[in-house]
Amino acid sequence: MALSIYVSCIILTVTFATISAFDCPQICDCTLKESNGAMTELTVDCEEEAVNEIILARELDLLLSNVEFREDLTLLKIHNTPLTRVPVSVCQLTNLESLYLDHNRLNRLPDNCFTNTTALFELSARYNNITELQDGLFDGLSSLVTLDFTWNNIASIGLHVFSNPNDLVNLRSITLDYNLLSSLEPWPYIRGLHGSVYFKVDISIKSSIIYEFTNNIEWQTNCSNQPSYVTINIADNYVQHFFDLLTGWNMSLSEWRCMMYHEADHFSLHHKLAFEIDFSFSHNYHCSCYDIMLFPAVKTRLV
Repeated sequence: MALSIYVSCIILTVTFATISAFDCPQICDCTLKESNGAMTELTVDCEEEAVNEIILARELDLLLSNVEFREDLTLLKIHNTPLTRVPVSVCQLTNLESLYLDHNRLNRLPDNCFTNTTALFELSARYNNITELQDGLFDGLSSLVTLDFTWNNIASIGLHVFSNPNDLVNLRSITLDYNLLSSLEPWPYIRGLHGSVYFKVDISIKSSIIYEFTNNIEWQTNCSNQPSYVTINIADNYVQHFFDLLTGWNMSLSEWRCMMYHEADHFSLHHKLAFEIDFSFSHNYHCSCYDIMLFPAVKTRLV
């Protein structure tokens, strides 16, 4: 009996030491979930006004640099902090699938970081101060499905971030609502090349300041290629004429019509548009005869 009690005490001591080895940053709440003995999910939620950024970043790096986190963590949430930069340790989580960086003060996402997290499935950085999405940011993330940057200060997107048709092949949702984008390159068309009639790529850039369409990537529409299955929502922007899209993207009317390729829906026995765009609630729209010519060929809502 005495031997049994002694062994039990040793087990309890070891268990306590293992848990205490992972110290949550001061004044933050940490929630850790385990699966099959592995620490797979971590949420760090801080009282933003009471945390020093430098100390917090150091404590997060110390926490996440633990070998068990680096190898096992698949979901990480860091919320309500004064962080302006993503901690370096996050870039070392090679098996990370879901990353939520909402409600912080991030002003830039790090170069050469997410390309190390090749298993990344979803990335959310809503309610921050990010000003741009620079080239190379998501290169090689073939597993990425969802991006959400709602409520930031994004005014520019690198020309090659979304324009490589051979990259980001599983990306199906991009949300950029409430940012400061003033122009739109034809990268939504390119992203739609990976969609299908039943699973369209969904791109939302509502409530920004878009007023022009540009084609600095020099994309050329090819009607012999597969159609682009994408839904673009740029409602509540400043587009003046729908025809500006054709002019800005260097497209002819015939190219536009082939881009709107209708695919048979064998389940409902109707036809579906491949490429759809929503211009509703434009603050600066002026209807023209050129625009009216396009309405029969596109499911577009204008107010």
